[in-house]
Amino acid sequence: TGRLFSPLGLSLIGAAAHQTLQLGAAGLFVQQLGLLALLPLSLLSALASGAFIGLLSGAVLRKLAANGWLLRSPIDGSA
Repeated sequence: TGRLFSPLGLSLIGAAAHQTLQLGAAGLFVQQLGLLALLPLSLLSALASGAFIGLLSGAVLRKLAANGWLLRSPIDGSA
C-alpha cells in the first residue's frame, strides 16, 4: 500500500477518477453515450498529467523533508 498511497499513486488515481467522473457528469447532462468515445484519450492525457504532478510533488516533499520543513518525510516515513 506504500506505493499506492504515494504522491504518484494518489495523483494517478485522482486524475483518472476526475476525468472519468467529468465525462460521466457530462454524459448525464447531455444524455449522449457518444461521450464515452472520448474516455480513452481523456484517460491517457489525465494519466500523463497525473504522473507529472505526482512526480513533481514527490520531489518537492522530499526536498522539504531534507530541509527540515516537515516533521517527517511523507515519502519514506523517516523522522
